[in-house]
Amino acid sequence: MTTGAERGQQLFADLLETMQRTTATMERLDAEQKNQCRTIEQAAEKASKTAEDAAEAFAVSKPRLMIWTALCAALLVCAGWLIGYWVGLW
Repeated sequence: MTTGAERGQQLFADLLETMQRTTATMERLDAEQKNQCRTIEQAAEKASKTAEDAAEAFAVSKPRLMIWTALCAALLVCAGWLIGYWVGLW
């Protein structure tokens, strides 16, 4: 039969083992969370870089787009005048 002191020592040893396992688990979870944060941070940096690249590409092509729009509008107006003149001849 165990005495109270032996039982107390056994409980303390069990508690110490449980605390060590818990500490190891928490350290693993901490490392995993840091890895996830690093992954999220890298993904955010890539998304930011992609957004910056897209903004630069649109800024460069915007004047070109405006020129093409103006040319197409002028072409449509001229075509309308020609068709109007042609229909007026009939």
